[in-house]
Amino acid sequence: IRRPPRSTLFPYTTLFRSVAPHSDINIDFSTSPYAVRYEFDSKTDAYFRTMGGAPHIDRNTNTQIQVKNIVVEFVPTSYGTQNDGKPETDYHLTGQGQALILDDGNATPATWSKSGDAQETQLLGANGKPVTLNQGNTWYEIVPTGTSVTY
Repeated sequence: IRRPPRSTLFPYTTLFRSVAPHSDINIDFSTSPYAVRYEFDSKTDAYFRTMGGAPHIDRNTNTQIQVKNIVVEFVPTSYGTQNDGKPETDYHLTGQGQALILDDGNATPATWSKSGDAQETQLLGANGKPVTLNQGNTWYEIVPTGTSVTY
């Protein structure tokens, strides 16, 4: 497979990557209808997404969603009640925390940081340098700290 060049938006060297090869990723969001699984296909160098045990279909193309990169951000989360009595979940997207980068059939631990609402999220590898993502689409999965992600 000939791969497109890596993004220069996040310059990064693979020398410092701490990777674990995998064929699929499972993200335990809440109940089984929302369980997410990505299956890596080495022929297309892409991950195919399922949700609730069924292929997750893109309504615009009527095909299963496939992505080149997955970024899982583990974020602090608080729970409360709205003024109308309905439950409320607040994901704290500023600050810093752990992340997992999935690309090319590998899982790489990383960290994320974001100094303010108007700032971009920074992804850093174990070496403290910015992470490079493959060219192509990237899906961010934002999950509460402590969420089970297996690969």
